[in-house]
Amino acid sequence: MMLRVTDVTCARGGIPVLSEVSFDVTAGKALILRGPNGIGKTTLLRTLAGLQPALAGVVDADADDLAYASHADGIKT
Repeated sequence: MMLRVTDVTCARGGIPVLSEVSFDVTAGKALILRGPNGIGKTTLLRTLAGLQPALAGVVDADADDLAYASHADGIKT
């Protein structure tokens, strides 16, 4: 297993935006996140990459298997 996410809850600005998210991504597979602006896609990615802590749940992955690259950091000023 390359990435296993179990019951992850993550927040933006202290407000939970996603709760109890679970999925597995095996080697050689991809996961596509789609949705309207403000739904929590970037927040989830930042949580998976370890850039912000999850409020609950477990992200299980080898740090050498993960990378975060984005056109923008997703931080509002």
